[in-house]
Amino acid sequence: MGGMKFPVIVKPMHLGSSIGVARATSIDEVQAALPAIFKLDQFGIIEPFVENLVEYNVAVRRVTGRAETSAIEKPTKKHDVLDFKDKYGSGSDDVTAVKRAGVMNRQTLAGTREINPRLPADFEATLREWARSCFLSLGGTGAPRIDFLSNGQTGELWLNEVNPCPGWYGFFLWEAASDPILYPDLLSSLIDEALACQRANRLPLDPVPQNAQMFPGRA
Repeated sequence: MGGMKFPVIVKPMHLGSSIGVARATSIDEVQAALPAIFKLDQFGIIEPFVENLVEYNVAVRRVTGRAETSAIEKPTKKHDVLDFKDKYGSGSDDVTAVKRAGVMNRQTLAGTREINPRLPADFEATLREWARSCFLSLGGTGAPRIDFLSNGQTGELWLNEVNPCPGWYGFFLWEAASDPILYPDLLSSLIDEALACQRANRLPLDPVPQNAQMFPGRA
């Protein structure tokens, strides 16, 4: 445990959406949580439990060479641990609603998260700056969602993880951004970026003259 104090969070290493996450207050509870975790993953993680947990998520993408952030998402929770049911257990998956820029599918999101919660200006600025810095430090492409954990009483903030391919590509975060973009346009921009990256990373043509090649005529 490396001197880590209880309670702790025990979870699968490679899963997302809070699947398999458990809170443990003793070694016995850690051991009791492991069988379920190892049914889901080969590896588990033990990390400190954040008191008064509040999660904030913000996506980042490149727009004309700059790292731009989306709306901020604050998932709601009913328990000490933010679990899969809290995140995705309510609302509907109605995809027939007519969409307009800046308008979210509220049936899909109802009861599971708050979009653009009211935050102190300096706290919001820190969230966005950390998200941009993380994205740029990793050489980010696409539109990953950067997830943060916070102690709601003290205001302490931690970078939790980078989700490279969030569900629905986090389209509702971009529809509610300060410069909103609809899902089809978001997908088109991501495809264009992927093609540009592929072209940029393509190996150059063989510069050796044909007559000087060791195996002429071979690709």
